[in-house]
Amino acid sequence: MKLDWVCDRLDGDLAEDKAVVFVNFKPNVADLSSRLNDLGIGHVIMWGNEAGPRERAFRLRSFRENPACRVLIGTTTIEQSLNLQVARHLIAVDTLLNPARMTQLAGRVRRDGSPFLVVYFHQLLLRGTQEAAYPGLLQREQALADYVWGEQSELFEALSPIQLMRMISGDPALLAAAA
Repeated sequence: MKLDWVCDRLDGDLAEDKAVVFVNFKPNVADLSSRLNDLGIGHVIMWGNEAGPRERAFRLRSFRENPACRVLIGTTTIEQSLNLQVARHLIAVDTLLNPARMTQLAGRVRRDGSPFLVVYFHQLLLRGTQEAAYPGLLQREQALADYVWGEQSELFEALSPIQLMRMISGDPALLAAAA
């Protein structure tokens, strides 16, 4: 379902733009690559299966410089140390349940010096699945990180120590008891 959405957009509304597509699971990377081949959409894959640093550099250069190579499909291997600002769109097919890592991922595309005034981050979540709870979980994790690292959070100031422990645990029974 998510890969259908990605292919529809890359072949439709986003047909003129470069995009980075984050897919965490390698079988889904291969499936998306096959679908893009069928649609005639030029792309490269960065997923840790590259033959070595030269192959990785070649793929990155192809994405950056070749107008026909519109899509970079990547796993967590694209989280750090890559400048992917030639893309206007980041599509997260999967979600990392760590807000800092999601921010790091978005930072590959949204960087100083980008030629785009606006960069779009599309995070795909399916209704009626466990993914529906991800935004709240990520918000809670970010609030915890902000508190630990000294950022101000009204949420933490309003909670008692036991409520804070219940929230940090993520246990639904404890969360219900804290309400």
